[in-house]
Amino acid sequence: MIDTIKFLAEVWTEDGHKLGEVHHIHHRPGEADPELLLYETYLEIQDFGLGMTYYVPADFVQVDGASGRITVTESFQNVQRNRWHHRPPFIASGLSHTEELPRRV
Repeated sequence: MIDTIKFLAEVWTEDGHKLGEVHHIHHRPGEADPELLLYETYLEIQDFGLGMTYYVPADFVQVDGASGRITVTESFQNVQRNRWHHRPPFIASGLSHTEELPRRV
């Protein structure tokens, strides 16, 4: 369902905290291994209120088909514990395939 996500769509945690707005989707080149916390696809989410950028694995993202609401299937506290505010090395080194998202009409 991430193929329906639009640029600047709001993202919420499962406990109702607004995480921010989606800016890009990054795809890992080569093999992903979720057991090693190396996921295939990440959403880049900007939170201008806190000045943070989050890189949330798409495995933890749900998009409601009816409303279009994007929810991270973790609490805000777990987002922090998972350190999703750290840029994954493959993105930092410029190896990701960065997908530009369509604008909302």
